[in-house]
Amino acid sequence: MKVILTRPWNTTSMLIPNHGLGYLATALRQAGHDPVIIDCIRDRLHADAFVRRVLHEAPGLIGFQVYTFDLPTLRPYIDALKPLNIPVVTGGPHPSAAPADMIRRFPDVPLLIRGEAESSLTILADAIARHGGIPGPELLETIPGLVTPTTTDPESRSCVLNPDLDSLGFPDWEQISPLSYPIAPQGTFTRRLPVAPIIVTRGCPYPCTFCAGKIISGRAIRTRSVSHVMDELHYLVNTFGIREFHIQDDNFTFDRDYVLAFCQALTNSGLDLVWSCPNGIRLDSLDSSVLHAMEHAGCYSVAVGIESGSQRILNLMRKQTALGDLIHKVREIRRVTRWEITGFFIIGYPGETREEMEATIRLSRRLPLDKANFGILMPLPGTGVEPVARAAGWNPDTDMLRMSEYRSPFTPAGITQRQMRWILTRAFVGFYARPRIIWRFIRRIQSPDQFRILCRRFIDVVKP
Repeated sequence: MKVILTRPWNTTSMLIPNHGLGYLATALRQAGHDPVIIDCIRDRLHADAFVRRVLHEAPGLIGFQVYTFDLPTLRPYIDALKPLNIPVVTGGPHPSAAPADMIRRFPDVPLLIRGEAESSLTILADAIARHGGIPGPELLETIPGLVTPTTTDPESRSCVLNPDLDSLGFPDWEQISPLSYPIAPQGTFTRRLPVAPIIVTRGCPYPCTFCAGKIISGRAIRTRSVSHVMDELHYLVNTFGIREFHIQDDNFTFDRDYVLAFCQALTNSGLDLVWSCPNGIRLDSLDSSVLHAMEHAGCYSVAVGIESGSQRILNLMRKQTALGDLIHKVREIRRVTRWEITGFFIIGYPGETREEMEATIRLSRRLPLDKANFGILMPLPGTGVEPVARAAGWNPDTDMLRMSEYRSPFTPAGITQRQMRWILTRAFVGFYARPRIIWRFIRRIQSPDQFRILCRRFIDVVKP
């Protein structure tokens, strides 16, 4: 059966090959189905243009990957598909974290999958192909991770986790070719082109209250074998000519021995590649041996989660680290390596004061960072901070629909939306409007496309 895998269009300024859809396509193909990935963001397909593609492909099932930011833009797609009477299933972060909310908002979409969907979606596609449509509720109830409007207590429906990541194969790189995406990497800059992102681990054991990643991928760290990752890198070099890769994991450095083995294998591979970790790694997972090994293997840039300049806020975030240790680790990276260092910061946590936000901004300038990314706290479904935000007046029914990449309707008590926007803008401008930072940026711009992306991201940050 032909299955379309897609994500609705949105205005994100970061556009990279979609691993989630790529792995789903591989799983479906291995089971004998015919998956077609339609990346509406990459291809700029709004609902009408998407439906024309659907009519051309004539699928038996359509799967939407849905982030919370996608809720407003998803509705036109669902409405446009209704006359076609094609089964639709949703999955991804929002359906996994808030299945009941998803069903309430989209009662006309009868199926959703929680957690990692490779096996569940394949079983569902098999059942629809056999029955010529959506089978009865008795059969649907046997599909792990699947939620329907009749499911009792959707939040208790177990998420499916794949124990053996190697068995998933590679994502369907033919359909998410790195050559088909604009040069808009998560870390903004690259040293070499072409570049491809890869995923090495899944899972996160940490209790940080601002993140819901564990809802989808669980708490236990699962790691691909080093040899499997090396095979993928060889494939990407030989097929697409990549000269750089980015590790998109949150926890690549969780297992020190794994990192050292990975770096040794990469060094011995004969692949002339440079790489970075733009998605953020924990500072407390790094030591001098790991730093040296990563740099020797070609790593030139990392992003690190610092989050706040206030120990009180770090404690509320359950970051499980001391502010002094974070500062020490950043300085150790600067002392031991020649890496470019990006710091991630969050402002606007419930109960955070204006002075604590100012402390975070001052810390960003004091640390030896090359880049800084400031985000306003977003009480996303499944995060530990969401109930705290609700108690402080956060209304998910309306506020959730007003979130975007640099926008959050939530603000701490005593701070208005206008003031929050000003604080965020001043944080970015104060960090980047320094001669040393400006000069580094100018030297890194390699093309007009890259300059346009930088301008777009700057506008996204500072516009009211």
